[in-house]
Order: sequence, then structure tokens, then C-alpha cells
Amino acid sequence: MGLLMQFLDWDFSGAEREFRRSLELNPEHWAGYVGLAVLNSMRGRFDDAIKALKSPRDPDPIGVLVVGINLGLTYYRAEQFDRAIEQ
Repeated sequence: MGLLMQFLDWDFSGAEREFRRSLELNPEHWAGYVGLAVLNSMRGRFDDAIKALKSPRDPDPIGVLVVGINLGLTYYRAEQFDRAIEQ
């Protein structure tokens, strides 16, 4: 729901509410953290985005890939180029 609100309705506050709700329901699933991070990155809140991407404890193999890619992109958008390269 958060993705639909974010990309179709451009309702960022509603999308954030949905992502946070998904994390309340399942705090271990990486997708909620990635959605919240992408939203924060779009809003220029890079520190919050990086924090969200470092939150998943033990993502599955696909989650590791998705979280890693988004972390690298967030570092790049935050102009932390050395960290982006490392990631």
C-alpha cells in the first residue's frame, strides 16, 4: 500500500504511515525498511534512509541484494561517494 501511495498518489505522509504500519506488523521483514528508506531518500532525508536500510537484522538472500543496492544508491544520492563505492 505504501508503494502505491508513494508512486501513484504522491501521498508521502500516507506512504510513510503504511510503511511504519508494515514494520509494526512484521519488524523483521526487509521490504518495509526498503520502502521507508526509498521514501526518505526521495524526501532528501538521507540519514533516515540510511538508518532504515541498516535496520533489517537478517534478510533473506534477495533482501540482502535489494537492501545493499538501495544503500549504495542512497549513499550516492547523499553525495557520500566513498561509501557508495564501498557498498
